[in-house]
Amino acid sequence: MDRYLETKIKYKIELCTFLFNNKNANINNITLYFNFSENYTKDLIKELNIQLENLAEITINKQKEIHIDLKNNMTQQQILHKIYNESAILNYLHFLINNHDQQAFTYFIEKNYHSIANAYRIKNKAEMYLQSCGLEIKKNQIEGPEYRIRFLIALLYSKYGINYEEIRPEDTKLARKFIMQTNQIVDEVFLESTLAEFQFFEILLILTWKRKNYSLNFSIWKEKEALKEVFFYQRLKQNAQNIIEKNLSITLQESDYEYLLLTFCATDNCLYSDEWTKEDIKMIHNIVFNCPRIQLLIDIIQRKLNLGKDITETRNFRVAIVYLYKLFILNLHPLIPTKYNEIGKPQSLTLQKTRDKAEEILIEWQKKADILYEMPSAHVFSLALHLETIYQIFVPGTPITIVTTTITEYETLALQLATKFNTHKIKLNHMLLTTIQPQEIANLAGNIIIIKPSMVNYFEKLTLSKCSAVICVSMAFLPEHLAQIEQVIQRYQQEHLLNLI
Repeated sequence: MDRYLETKIKYKIELCTFLFNNKNANINNITLYFNFSENYTKDLIKELNIQLENLAEITINKQKEIHIDLKNNMTQQQILHKIYNESAILNYLHFLINNHDQQAFTYFIEKNYHSIANAYRIKNKAEMYLQSCGLEIKKNQIEGPEYRIRFLIALLYSKYGINYEEIRPEDTKLARKFIMQTNQIVDEVFLESTLAEFQFFEILLILTWKRKNYSLNFSIWKEKEALKEVFFYQRLKQNAQNIIEKNLSITLQESDYEYLLLTFCATDNCLYSDEWTKEDIKMIHNIVFNCPRIQLLIDIIQRKLNLGKDITETRNFRVAIVYLYKLFILNLHPLIPTKYNEIGKPQSLTLQKTRDKAEEILIEWQKKADILYEMPSAHVFSLALHLETIYQIFVPGTPITIVTTTITEYETLALQLATKFNTHKIKLNHMLLTTIQPQEIANLAGNIIIIKPSMVNYFEKLTLSKCSAVICVSMAFLPEHLAQIEQVIQRYQQEHLLNLI
């Protein structure tokens, strides 16, 4: 949806998201990140302050630092919804999903004071977006598979603040009663404070009864029957019978239960979080990894990535693949929001390269697996993040050679390092200065060499490898010493990571 929005609204959303994610933002890094001029950035901030009056305020101090302050207990989600509310294309989608009386297109035009030409531009954009999601417009309503329409409604409601007017406060209350029955840790306060995380699922759940009269069909979902064998399907049915059916005096059909299964599998939610056993996880892995589409993806990753086979055998990779499977059930990927957001997160060189690889992999997978509809950039970014994290497993610990004149000094410094740094990130070695030739130190490559202040003159006379860094520390290990070591470790690991990728 984001790429179909009006440019000014996209810029406002991106700027606010950047400010939410970066508490130390300033004019310089914003102009660099977005390629905005300083004047344009200031004009955008002025517009936002008018639009968000009494809700939030963006300030620029003398040092050109920029901060966003929320007012009146507003949330980040509510601020973004307020900005999205200006979008003409989103307002048109609001008209379509709520047009139960089949009002004419002219009704939308007159209500929103659009010119005929502008109204048709809006309609054409909306049609392109809906086609990219497997839906279409007929008689001023959205048509397509019912489960896709429900996912669209939930996406518009939770991410963009576009209300589905059939939903009432009592529906939300019933949905939360259902959710709380599935997880004893969850309460009203939790659900209210985690709307940004779980509202998408909550709306999908409500649509179980609000759109019950629309028929559902899941015959093309190949893994459906296997997933019904996992514990959560029977639990979903029981909870639906005890809460939804009893409270509303309705009878759900098998297709309704299958819809609940789909919403559970395809979304982030907190249902049954504390009930999973190792056997349940094993069942899910068997279902997912035996899916032909997923097997094809794994083959592509093994072929295209350095260490591809090693990567696909890690636990982290299994987690990433299950997450990807969730996104692509029934080709619902354009209609599922993701928590992986690129906006406001400056990317390292390794993440940029991993993202390029991830995009290449998913484009090939999409073609070969006959995956319909457009690939959201957020899904590419999510795979890139997973792959970068997995690659870090294969980065060797940075060698740190401690050069001392006594064993006692080595033990003291080694203990300091071991307590200050992750032992997976460093590999400690020792050289006793009185027992080695100078050439042995000079030949050290890719090492951090730790010495005492009293050794500086000696080391200045040595010709050391350019690949090594010498850091002088006191036995007290001051904060600046730790910062120096950390900086070099990060540089070495970044270089290793780039070589692996």
